[in-house]
Amino acid sequence: MWNTLDKDAAAREAHAKDPKAAMKKFGLTAEEQAALMSGDKKKVADLVGFLLMRSQLLWSM
Repeated sequence: MWNTLDKDAAAREAHAKDPKAAMKKFGLTAEEQAALMSGDKKKVADLVGFLLMRSQLLWSM
């Protein structure tokens, strides 16, 4: 998502207009959206750590 927002002006504009809809389009869960919208850096960091761990488990299968 962040790479796309960095490179795609239309995606940035859509995110600026309706962040929740844009995050949903990128496949973020309600929990992930809430963490990002909260601005709580610890919550986001904890969630990112969980997602990295989950993706590593999937790749190791």
